[in-house]
Amino acid sequence: MKALILLFCTCYASCFFAQNINEDFSGTYKGTMLIYNKTLPTDSVDVVFYIRLQDDSSWQQRMIFNSEKYGEIIKDYLLIRDSRGNYRIDEQNGIVMPLSHFGNTFYSNYILQEHLYTYSLSTTDFGLHFEISVTDLRINSESVLEESEEFVVKANVPHIIQKVDLYPIKRR
Repeated sequence: MKALILLFCTCYASCFFAQNINEDFSGTYKGTMLIYNKTLPTDSVDVVFYIRLQDDSSWQQRMIFNSEKYGEIIKDYLLIRDSRGNYRIDEQNGIVMPLSHFGNTFYSNYILQEHLYTYSLSTTDFGLHFEISVTDLRINSESVLEESEEFVVKANVPHIIQKVDLYPIKRR
């Protein structure tokens, strides 16, 4: 479970608000992350998210996970927009990951230890919605299009889903 919480820390910070960089999203947000796992019972952890506009192209972020089992876990990040409008998240430990921004949502995918992590973070009417799925790339099924053996579909299904709705508790 602690590994799942740390995974969430990394993945959550890899995406943020899909809005105009000129807006100040400084504030505090709170929610309960639900963790669904095909082999373990559903679990949850309380999350507090702080965001502060640092300058016109970066935000300082802090994620605090309050777990009854593992105590408080704190992660600090920097969200950056470059001069071409591309976003990236700096975990301030050597890991920097690019983000895609479409509409009101940031998206990113990455592979870590033969697992594909797919996640998104969206602004909503109530605040923020974050979701991540984890898929083991070693497990898959294959199907072949009947008319063409050259068209092969390889499919993998997620085995972990984490999601949280974050509600503002303090703005600026």
